[in-house]
Amino acid sequence: MLAGEVLKGVTFCSSAEFCMTKITGIKTNSRAVCPGDLFICIKGEHTDGHLYIDDAVRRGAVAVVCERPVEVSVPMALADNTRSVSAYAYSNYFGSPADSMKIIAVTGTNGKTSVTFMIREILRHAGYKCGLIGTVRCMIGDDTVDIGGGSEISDAAAMTTPDPAFLYKMLADMKNCGVTHVIMEASSHSLAQHKLDPISADIAVFTGLSPEHLDYHFTMDNYLSAKSVLFRSAKRCIINGDDPYGLKLCETVQDEHVKVFAEYPCGADDNVCAESVIFRPDEVEYTLRKDDECTIIKCAMPGRFGLYDSLLASAAALECGVTMDIVSRAMAHFSGVPGRMETVARLGNMRVIRDFAHTPDALRGVLEIMRRDSCGKVWLVFGCGGDRDPSKRPVMGRIASEMADHTVITSDNCRSESRDAIIKDIMRGFDISVPHTVIPDRRDAIRYAIMSADDGDTVLLCGKGHEDYEIIGDEMYPFDEVTIAISAIEEKRLRMKRRN
Repeated sequence: MLAGEVLKGVTFCSSAEFCMTKITGIKTNSRAVCPGDLFICIKGEHTDGHLYIDDAVRRGAVAVVCERPVEVSVPMALADNTRSVSAYAYSNYFGSPADSMKIIAVTGTNGKTSVTFMIREILRHAGYKCGLIGTVRCMIGDDTVDIGGGSEISDAAAMTTPDPAFLYKMLADMKNCGVTHVIMEASSHSLAQHKLDPISADIAVFTGLSPEHLDYHFTMDNYLSAKSVLFRSAKRCIINGDDPYGLKLCETVQDEHVKVFAEYPCGADDNVCAESVIFRPDEVEYTLRKDDECTIIKCAMPGRFGLYDSLLASAAALECGVTMDIVSRAMAHFSGVPGRMETVARLGNMRVIRDFAHTPDALRGVLEIMRRDSCGKVWLVFGCGGDRDPSKRPVMGRIASEMADHTVITSDNCRSESRDAIIKDIMRGFDISVPHTVIPDRRDAIRYAIMSADDGDTVLLCGKGHEDYEIIGDEMYPFDEVTIAISAIEEKRLRMKRRN
């Protein structure tokens, strides 16, 4: 493939020699360069690819793309944004696979994973072959695949939206396997880093916005601006109209969009709403209405998150042409998402639930459900991630002290930070007059909560969800909360048996 062909859709300056240079691969890391590769220089948070051009050329790079002029012995092209260049280059190299499939992209602070799983479930029931790309796993049809950029891998760099090298290869594989609909999570980081620039989503879904990633975006306006990129090029938009940032987003979207409501009347003909909502301990039920059509939805995810996630997923499926009847039957069949309000162990009437809640809004949401549905005390085990927005730590501490009966503050992927320092940040917002225990070792914290809980109590493990690892420094270590919880339950069962 010629370098000029690889950069189709990109504005760049170069010589004719660059455009006619034959390349056999693309790299953004000089250490991975092979003879015949195009090297794209990307300036990152910690280093600058422009500093490694000579290394890339020594390893066999035959052409380079830069953001500033450099002295180099191979043909060079200049472009304003090499992150965007990288996305276009990989997309072109793999044959622009997204153009051949219907792309449904979901973004928002919370709910992305649940909504994508629900949409996939509905479309599968409608007879479509689906691809799934997101935080928990990547799938082609019914097969889980390891592409090196999803979370179900042994890679500490796992992310919601894979880097372009993985993403566009995955899309090409999906196309070759006959996938017609791709449902993917779109993180604000990926949008700000231009990973999805070559893709115009057929349907873009906005779940809502709450403070998160402010260490990266700094302000909520910047955060919303990063998310809104997805909707400017989307053919159709599904927006949570009950979310204040959703309403702000509607003002910036020029094309047709559908708002979903659970708290207010539908209004416009295109809007979708939930009526007669009933919350139960293990599900939510409501009447889904669009125009003159309606159906009953029963969703196995309880609480307001289950309501909005299923409402958004249903609206997206309806936009794909799926009938109300199929939506209803598919949602009744939906069994949930790994690590999202998932009951992982029981002992009598005591239960252990894990959830990915790692933001203030998500933590508040799951605790609201637990307080309403637990017949006993709510034991919360949680920590906050290192090298992530520190401003949310005291906020989450305050929420925990207000809503849990007993909180066990612990660690959660401390990365390069001290776990004790992170816990100290959490405690700045925590009301120390309410029952709590600080146990930095998460394994010990889980065991303590389970051994302390009584029959009828709920032990809620928050923060990790589907993750089966713990990140300390730059290393990833195996850490399976389900196994730990089951082991503690068995130990508790044996102790109870001996007493009797």
